[in-house]
Amino acid sequence: MSVVKKLKKKADLEISTLVEIIIFAAIFLIIVLPIIVHMWDYFTEKPDSGTVKSFEGLIVEVNNLRDEREVPVYVDKSHIIKTFLKGAGPIDKCKEDFSCICICKEEGCSVQGVERCESVEIPFLEGYTINPALDRDGKAAIQNCLLKMDKGQIVILKCV
Repeated sequence: MSVVKKLKKKADLEISTLVEIIIFAAIFLIIVLPIIVHMWDYFTEKPDSGTVKSFEGLIVEVNNLRDEREVPVYVDKSHIIKTFLKGAGPIDKCKEDFSCICICKEEGCSVQGVERCESVEIPFLEGYTINPALDRDGKAAIQNCLLKMDKGQIVILKCV
């Protein structure tokens, strides 16, 4: 009988260990993993929603421009919006036969610095970089960019 008791005690121990592992995994998946994901999102740099909305609005304005228009643009402090001539943008991000607009990390629009690009229907006459505009407190502010159609191509004249 002592052998049977030892086997039963060992089986109880294995079952209790298995239950502990399952409980630990459930706690980890329910509590710890979401905290890690939120911390990762908080500490990694990405364009804020204002920059993304301005980027998307700029694309719409460029694709629908007929004459001249002033467009409000917001760029956060750690990013830039850059236009590229046909075939000059990041190869893996822009269509080959189109001009494109990209959101890049502030350091520049190298392949590693590009976060998002969209090709545009109307070509740019020249490349242009829209840097963050800062207010008196050093916070990013909205600036107005003057877009103009010139001989079937778009020129960004200034952003102030």
